Amino acid sequence: MLSFSVILVQNAYADVSSVETDDDSYQAGNDIIFSGTASGGDLIVLEIYSPVDNKIIVKTNTANDSGSFELSVRATDILIHPNGEGIYTVYVYELNSQGKENALVIKLNREDPNITVLEDALKLNSISKKTVDEKTLVSFTATLVKSISNVTFELANNPPTGATIESTTGKFSWTPTESQGPGTYTFDIVASDGLQQDKTTVTIEVREVTEQQTPPPPPPPEPEPDPIADFQQYVDSTKNPQYYVDRYNNEPSYKDWFDQNFPGITIYQAVGISEPKSTPPPPEPEPEPKPKSEPKSEPSPTKDNGIAKFVDPKKDPQYYVDRYNNEPSYKAWFETNYPDMTIYEAVGLPNPPPEKELAKFVDPKKDPQYYVDRYNNEPSYKAWFETNYPDMTIYEAVGLPAPQSGLCGTGTKLVDGVCKVTLETKTTKGGGCLIATAAYGTEMAHQVQFLREVRDNTLLSTESGTSFMTGFNDIYYSFSPTIADWERENPAFREAVKAFITPMVSTLSIMTLADQGSEEQVLFLGISVIALNLGMYIAAPAVVAIKVRKHLKLRK
Repeated sequence: MLSFSVILVQNAYADVSSVETDDDSYQAGNDIIFSGTASGGDLIVLEIYSPVDNKIIVKTNTANDSGSFELSVRATDILIHPNGEGIYTVYVYELNSQGKENALVIKLNREDPNITVLEDALKLNSISKKTVDEKTLVSFTATLVKSISNVTFELANNPPTGATIESTTGKFSWTPTESQGPGTYTFDIVASDGLQQDKTTVTIEVREVTEQQTPPPPPPPEPEPDPIADFQQYVDSTKNPQYYVDRYNNEPSYKDWFDQNFPGITIYQAVGISEPKSTPPPPEPEPEPKPKSEPKSEPSPTKDNGIAKFVDPKKDPQYYVDRYNNEPSYKAWFETNYPDMTIYEAVGLPNPPPEKELAKFVDPKKDPQYYVDRYNNEPSYKAWFETNYPDMTIYEAVGLPAPQSGLCGTGTKLVDGVCKVTLETKTTKGGGCLIATAAYGTEMAHQVQFLREVRDNTLLSTESGTSFMTGFNDIYYSFSPTIADWERENPAFREAVKAFITPMVSTLSIMTLADQGSEEQVLFLGISVIALNLGMYIAAPAVVAIKVRKHLKLRK
């Protein structure tokens, strides 16, 4: 028997605890049976109200010794009622101890010639009386006893001026003016889903503010952003912090990425190690006194060869340039004492060429190498770039120095002045993990770095692993650029791919147990990882599908 039941939490004195119907649909000639349980011995009342809130049917009964009761209503009595089609509301309650205000509710939808029971009856929770001072915000949210979709909220029956309610969330807001207090305001909040409607009465008392009242304490300050905590999402806890310091000092692209995204901290603060102490700049030599007969003149800030006096010729000029770029106090000292010189002119080095403006499509938060890898590995991306930026190279567009002609790295070759990945590169270190990079947003993500380390340090350290990667990459790079493009164009698809590949990335941690260069361990653990992923992605779903199919056949 199919039935719909309503079970609500009542006050301590309530006696009717549940009520349900014997079916979900009725026609003329059917009896609608309402059955339920009650804990007391009072008379149980069933009232049915029409869509215009007229009471049209009243039934009564008492519960038996076991606490059960049953009430019957003819469907014809509802179908012939002149109020017509719409929602008919059924209230069931004990007469004396419970009352209609705490009744259990069932909604009947009359669509001639049928009556259907609405599975989710729309009912608002009651809202307690609110008290607020003049010029003080009062805010609360109207909620339903049971969640129903597509419900809208509105105010009715003389709401106070200035009061508002968000139609989709039910959030009420009102700041009483000085002229609105003192006073008491009573109005209704109405909820509707197009078929059903319910309302609850709200009472708000506005108090007049007196001089003796203590003003409310100020709100707590907003928490300051923590750039160190933000940087931790890019840090692999298994790595030595010095690894990131070395990358900052040795890789210009990594340094530029860090300085642009975390300008308020140093790389040492970001990774939690002490910054090495720097040598303060040497004091300026005092100018030699001149005879009184000579006219006064300012001492020359440079030596005869144009180099500033503070420069020690025994030191590498780059030492002073690095101090200028990395030490704010040193930079301020230099610019105060040598306003007409650049640091390069002061130490006898040529000024670097001015920085070129990045192309508009470049996200400064991403590693510039990300765009170079896409250009080298994705033909569609390369064609798009060359069509829209014919006067720039990919290196100029992202602010990286172009590789020197004829000096391309292992696995690349010079094509049209640009080092491009060759087919063999897909089996050597440094290839792009295109799908994972697009899924996690940046190649600096911990998961992407982990995949590269497993590939470079474990698989490619053995002949069997290298052979596997050669075959794998022939397949992987045939479709991965397209998948990566889809991820970047569709955020929902990107999240789905991330959820799909995260278990696989986790299983690859097994490969870290293999010693570097051990054919036996890499082969054994590699087969184990492949078997585990086949079990997760193919065997387990297949078993579930078979069991569900058998279960559905048994039900038939």
